[in-house]
Amino acid sequence: MKKYLIVILAFISAAAFAQPGGRAKGPRSMNFEKVEEGQLPEAVKSTFASTFPGATAVRWEKHSAQGKRTFVKYVSVFTMDGVRSRARYKEDGTSLSSSKYYGPAKLPENIKSAAQAKYPEFTVMGGEEITTRNGKTFYRVRSRKGASKLIQYFDENGNELSKDKAPEDVVDGEDEEGN
Repeated sequence: MKKYLIVILAFISAAAFAQPGGRAKGPRSMNFEKVEEGQLPEAVKSTFASTFPGATAVRWEKHSAQGKRTFVKYVSVFTMDGVRSRARYKEDGTSLSSSKYYGPAKLPENIKSAAQAKYPEFTVMGGEEITTRNGKTFYRVRSRKGASKLIQYFDENGNELSKDKAPEDVVDGEDEEGN
């Protein structure tokens, strides 16, 4: 009986300290901070100004990570032509990706139809048009059914992509919101 109790306690202890999903992927420590325009590298300011002339309500963030994936990127949060948007840059001004946030009425019809066709019981709540560093456009669509949430990925033709087949640029921004 004593052996069984020890074995059970060992399993409970192992389960309590186990990491869900195996080894942690990605950075060990993330840092997000608001930065003023004057604190930005000149290359980042220049690339943003030439890519998004006329952008308003610009707010800047510095995202950095140390660990398995060490990086620093600058993120601009802004409005362009009435659409909430984000753009991400390396310190040298190289564009990483940009996103435009749409409500369900503003999503391209082929994307919205594709999202609804596979899961008709879900309601499309909105989505993002993501342009990657190589200029390709993808969509991340958010849908709900009661408390259940669904995220789907599509290419610009409305073909659904699994999360593991979607480009890293498209999946990476998943925790960002368009505010």
